[in-house]
Amino acid sequence: YKLVHKTAQAFGMLDSVTCRNWVLRQQSARKKNVPPHELKLVNDLMKSLKAKSKVEVIRRGLFLLKETTDRNALRASYKEASEKARKFSDIELQELNELTDDGLDE
Repeated sequence: YKLVHKTAQAFGMLDSVTCRNWVLRQQSARKKNVPPHELKLVNDLMKSLKAKSKVEVIRRGLFLLKETTDRNALRASYKEASEKARKFSDIELQELNELTDDGLDE
């Protein structure tokens, strides 16, 4: 309380009511409320994952999201490389067919 009171005095808040209100505002500003349906989801996941805390559930979700996004990016780059290779293979096969067909009597 002394540290809070000194901080409040530094900001020019001298009376205790103003100081108390300032402390409450600071504390409430730190709290982040989650909508009820999301909180229910986190609680359900906490039970099913046997996680110790809600924070652990959120962390697992973030890591899973990152892993999925990285996997999707890798899949997209492989697809792009495959399409380029297929394009060049088709061109080379056409050139080879023209060479092998040259001089053959039908």
